[in-house]
Amino acid sequence: MSWNIFLMYCAPIAISVASIGAYQAFVDVLNISNMLMALTLFNMLQEPIRNIPYSLNSIYEVFVSMTRIEKFINQDEIDVSVLQSDPSLVDTAIKVQNCNFTWGLEAKSNEDQEKHNEKEEQKEKKKAEDKIEKDKKKVTDENLNRSQISLKTNNNITNSSILTNEEEQQKLDNTLDSEEKAEKAEEIKDAEKAEKAEDLAEKEKTVKTHLKNINIEIKKGEMIGVVGEVGAGKSTLLQAILNNLIIKDKEQNNSKIILNGTVSYLNQTPWIQNETLRNNILFFQEYDKEKYDKTIELCSLNQDIEMLSGGDMTEIGEKGINLSGGQKARVALARAVHSDTDIYLLDDPISALDAHVGEHIMKELILGYLNNKTRVLVTNAIHFLKYMDRIILMKNGEIQFFGTFQELEELEYWQSLHKKLDEDKLELLKKISSEMPKEDLLDAPVEKKEEK
Repeated sequence: MSWNIFLMYCAPIAISVASIGAYQAFVDVLNISNMLMALTLFNMLQEPIRNIPYSLNSIYEVFVSMTRIEKFINQDEIDVSVLQSDPSLVDTAIKVQNCNFTWGLEAKSNEDQEKHNEKEEQKEKKKAEDKIEKDKKKVTDENLNRSQISLKTNNNITNSSILTNEEEQQKLDNTLDSEEKAEKAEEIKDAEKAEKAEDLAEKEKTVKTHLKNINIEIKKGEMIGVVGEVGAGKSTLLQAILNNLIIKDKEQNNSKIILNGTVSYLNQTPWIQNETLRNNILFFQEYDKEKYDKTIELCSLNQDIEMLSGGDMTEIGEKGINLSGGQKARVALARAVHSDTDIYLLDDPISALDAHVGEHIMKELILGYLNNKTRVLVTNAIHFLKYMDRIILMKNGEIQFFGTFQELEELEYWQSLHKKLDEDKLELLKKISSEMPKEDLLDAPVEKKEEK
């Protein structure tokens, strides 16, 4: 890169020197006026020449961006008719029935890759065979021509008659060859069309299913916890409830998503406006001081507002640049709470918070203030699961379990997971104790229990 930049800046000087030198060598007359004109022209051309690499880079970026936009625009549209509200289901807040969700991405398995490779090999073999046949035809045609020439030289008397017969035969052969070529061309076209149709069918089959066999029914006022390993599909489940994914085979499976009530969604990466803190929380709602103050208290934002120079009227930078990760999470949570909706979809808001702040928000806000609301909470904090009404355990894009915490504890998978966590904790403690010097362990203060 540095060598390219060096050449780019040295090129105009080298070009001007070479041009003046060549002019002097060939013309042998160099006037000051001509030289000054040439230098001014080269100086004018320096800037456009230097901009050529940047312009080429910009053109390439535009090309890449356009291909991405084209791919996005050509994606299947989300069917809005799937998302419904059913007033007849009085006690139901959320219902997802017989749904297989996908983001629309293609996923080639090893078998599909092998099939693709086999097809490519077969195509190459066909091409090679066709080439060999063409070469054979050429050789035979050349031999025939040679034999015809020898016959012409040997039989001068019957040359005219033979030539006429041969010309007629050649014409017949040419007409037959042209017909055969046309038939072959049509066959190749049909084969290509069939291959394209097969490729399209394979693409439809190879679209990855991110969530499989989703059937859930959540009652009004329930507190649902969603747990699972990394990449199990916890966040995708919330997006699926909001109908942000494509449903596969919806007509065959009679797929439905029912939401009875208004929804607030809190993303894992909080969305912050380039606005004041108050406007970020209100989000175009009317300012009610009592409700606003209660929301700030529940989200533990009082101390943060006191620390800001302009209080809650402090302007927040783009993407919340002047806020920490925990503050952004609490501002987004305050916005959701202030909206006062019927259903709350919370994508792990506690992970970005400190332990004591997370416990306060969990107990005072999510379990306390929002007690009468329907809440679906994605979390990795296992110690909060005992407060949930029911728990969804996700694994590889499927719901492995949907029930109470007591039923979850009886699962072998859950017991093995707890055992693994305990082993990891013991290993960590051993590692810390081995790295810690013995003097520090001996001098460590021991708390004495006071006798009552």
